[in-house]
Amino acid sequence: MTTDKDSSQNKIVPLKRDLARPTLSPGLEEVRRLLQEVEPAPDNGPMSDASVIEDGYVFRQRFGYGFNWSRRHREALIQLKHEKELTDAEIKLFRRTGNLLRTPLGIKLTADNWVAVWGILQLAIWIGALIALLVASLLDWETPSFRPYKAAALSGALLAFCYAIYWLHIKPWFIQRRVEQASKNRSA
Repeated sequence: MTTDKDSSQNKIVPLKRDLARPTLSPGLEEVRRLLQEVEPAPDNGPMSDASVIEDGYVFRQRFGYGFNWSRRHREALIQLKHEKELTDAEIKLFRRTGNLLRTPLGIKLTADNWVAVWGILQLAIWIGALIALLVASLLDWETPSFRPYKAAALSGALLAFCYAIYWLHIKPWFIQRRVEQASKNRSA
C-alpha cells in the first residue's frame, strides 16, 4: 500500500538542464544573435575625430573658439581624450580653467592639488558666510527694517560664487583623480 507522499514522489520527473547556458525564449535568442552581428557605426560624421584633426575650423566648433591649435596638438588632444576616456565637456573645462597644457611631447592635464585645497578652503569660508547670512536673516525676520529680497539676492550671489569656485578649482582636480585612478586600474 502506498501513501500520498510516496505517490507524489513518483510523479516528480527530474529536468536535465544545461546550466552553462540558460534557455531563453526564441525571440530573445534572435535578439542575442542580431546584437552579436551588429558592427559599430563608422566615425565619419561632420564632427568626428578624424574631421576634427584635419580641419581647425571644425575643431574650434566642437571644442570652443578659444582652441586655435596646430594639427599635431589637435591629434594629441584627441588621442588623450580616448586614452583617458574624457568627454568633450571635460576637455572644455580643463581648457577654460587653464589645466590643459600643450607641451612639445603632447597634451597634459595639470590640475594641481594645492589649487584644489585652496578652492576647498575658499568654499568652506564662503559657505560659512552664507550660513551666517541665513542665521542673521532669520533673527532679523520680524523687524520692520527687514528686506527679504536683499537677503535672498545676497544668498543667491554667494551660492553662485561657491558654484564657480567648485567648477574652477575643485572639479578639474576630481576629474584628473578619476582619470589617474582609471589608468592605474587598467595597468594593474
